[in-house]
Amino acid sequence: MFDVVIPIYRIRGELLEKCLESVSRQTFSGPTQVWIIDGTPTSASEAEDINDIKEFFPEFNWIRQTGTGVSQARNQAIALGTQPWVAFLDGDDWWYPEHLEELAISIANLDSDHVMVWNAGDVDVSMTSSKGNVYQSRRAFNWFPNLSDWHPRYHGLYFKYHAMVFPSSVAIKRQRFEQTQGFPEQLFAGEDQILWYRLCGDPRSDDQVYRVYGNDYVGAYRLQEDNYFNKGQNPLQDLWGSEAEQRFADNLTQMEEHFSGFNTEPCPSDVTSQEWDLLTTNSLVVDHWNA
Repeated sequence: MFDVVIPIYRIRGELLEKCLESVSRQTFSGPTQVWIIDGTPTSASEAEDINDIKEFFPEFNWIRQTGTGVSQARNQAIALGTQPWVAFLDGDDWWYPEHLEELAISIANLDSDHVMVWNAGDVDVSMTSSKGNVYQSRRAFNWFPNLSDWHPRYHGLYFKYHAMVFPSSVAIKRQRFEQTQGFPEQLFAGEDQILWYRLCGDPRSDDQVYRVYGNDYVGAYRLQEDNYFNKGQNPLQDLWGSEAEQRFADNLTQMEEHFSGFNTEPCPSDVTSQEWDLLTTNSLVVDHWNA
């Protein structure tokens, strides 16, 4: 039922081991293929730990990434699978045991026009500012209690305008993914938001549109630590400090090009002005960071 795609790039050994153990401990017993796609340079300090961990998980498929960036990694791995649904997990995140089982239960009860499903989860954030101040918090993510209020034909626009759904708790329908352009490989941030939008389609230009479904069930655990720009783990190159910050700024510019006309499109005829205002300006998506 699931192809599980896990892109890794210079992941610390203890985090990767915990990630893979969480996959091995899933209560779901249906068909599952796990694809670990590794873009870690062979000269990197983490490479030896990753090679050691391989020996403990021989049942998983280990692949060398042929390109660069997390989008290319995911696209490469998805192309190797055959299962009808693709579930994502980043190498520094892990799942609770019932994650895939909960997704499978949801999928079994969804309509055919649903192309994406996710579980809510936990996130621990530890960020260090440029002044050396450390900020820590633990919050919910991927929890949208007002999801049922989203306009039935415009689910995709919620991702375009508001909703950030982290891949590590998401499963998408393979058939629909293959109809899209996949993850945009020139981006290393926001690439997931663009794919979710493409999966749903836009009724202003597409004949067929699709829907998404989110559970309140806590299914994944996400760890973000250190200052991203000073970790030396940029998914495209080993960039540090100001150079990485400039690359990130360039990435945001490219995202804006994908979402041209951001917040400026005219209201479609099949939506009231009030509905359009709620969708594009005053989001029905709650501030899930404060959940």
